[in-house]
Amino acid sequence: MLPIFNRSKTHDHSSRRSVERLTLNRFFDEQYFPHCRITKRHCHHDWSIFNTHMRAQLGHYHLYDLTNPVLDVWVREQVVKGLKRSTVNKGTVT
Repeated sequence: MLPIFNRSKTHDHSSRRSVERLTLNRFFDEQYFPHCRITKRHCHHDWSIFNTHMRAQLGHYHLYDLTNPVLDVWVREQVVKGLKRSTVNKGTVT
């Protein structure tokens, strides 16, 4: 049997608890950006978008709490600031 099917239930719960404690800021700083620096030719765009538009408003959220309603509110706030929805979407899918 493949190892992924042999996971114990306690393993699943412990990994979920660690995701619940991980904030978006910590995820970006400790996991995403180091990976981005190695795999992308130009990662400054990702850094700039996150720090300019996301860090202050979304960074304190735990990953588990970043739900569609929370992100919908954030997108609306970006549009109210004057950004076009397509610009917001393009910046978040880098």
